[in-house]
Amino acid sequence: MRIITAPGNDDPYEVDDLIRERGGDRVVLMEGEVTEIAPGHEMLSTGWSNHTPWNTHREFDEPVIREHIDAMASRLVHPEAAIFNIHVPPYDTTLDTAPVLDETFTVQTSMGNQLMAPVGSTAVREAIEAHQPLASLHGHIHESGGSVRIGRTVAINAGSEYGEGVLRGVLFTDFGFVESRVSNLAHVSWRQSVGFGFRITLPIFPAPIALDFGWPILKERDDRRQVFSFSVGFGF
Repeated sequence: MRIITAPGNDDPYEVDDLIRERGGDRVVLMEGEVTEIAPGHEMLSTGWSNHTPWNTHREFDEPVIREHIDAMASRLVHPEAAIFNIHVPPYDTTLDTAPVLDETFTVQTSMGNQLMAPVGSTAVREAIEAHQPLASLHGHIHESGGSVRIGRTVAINAGSEYGEGVLRGVLFTDFGFVESRVSNLAHVSWRQSVGFGFRITLPIFPAPIALDFGWPILKERDDRRQVFSFSVGFGF
């Protein structure tokens, strides 16, 4: 299994050098690159962000971010089946809501409540609207986990309950067979898939939302393939 990385805006550029030197074939630096993650499905990746109050390492003006994304998108063979792996979430989508800060980094309040505002990237939103990939994956604004649709694209911010050290993500493998009657397991045609997913719980809806991406590793030629799965409910 490969680990595809694109260091985020907080990461100094020395991180890239370390990945190149020590990552080998398993941990791959893919900043600004496109890679095929399954037959017919490509992923572009960037850890860049728009400007923040903290003046971190990989912050750029919005036109520069849009040009960076478009350059990668132009290399996609099947953009409608692609995944955009972009650290900063799209602007004003509920995936980018953060507390309002003043020049001293103090959280602003009104009548005892925190003031919140969208802080994501307009360039990322415009790029998603223009290219309409299958899905887009984001982080950056940890308190704003969730999922939304932008046109046909499912945009996801995994979020994290960083106060409790919780990231709502999963890695999984699934295997089995489809024969209705089995007399000898040695003659069964097994199937297996691997993937990752996110678990999101909204305050207005207690049942967790599951968003999963999976790819077959044991399969037959005529199998029907499904990369993305959406479900709602509790596990037992």
